[in-house]
Amino acid sequence: MATMACPLAVFVAGIGAAAPVVWGRPAMWLVVQGLAVAVVVSACVSAAALWRRRLTPSWAVWLRLAPVGLAAVGFVPWAVWWGVAA
Repeated sequence: MATMACPLAVFVAGIGAAAPVVWGRPAMWLVVQGLAVAVVVSACVSAAALWRRRLTPSWAVWLRLAPVGLAAVGFVPWAVWWGVAA
C-alpha cells in the first residue's frame, strides 16, 4: 500500500481513530478554529483601539498593528475558504 506511507493518508482514508477527537471533530481542527477566532478578535480590538485613540501614523504604531493586520488579511480568507467556521 503506497498510500499508507504518508502519515496524512490516514485522514484521506477516513480512519478517525488516528487523531484525538473532541465533540466529533479532530483536535487540530478545533485549534485552527480557535486561531481563526483569535485573529478576528485581535484585528477588531486593534481597529477599535486605533479608531478610539486616533493615533498618529508612526513607525511604532505600524509595527504594532502590521502583524495583526497581515494575519487578518491572510488568515481570514484562508479560513473562510477551508470552512473553518463550519
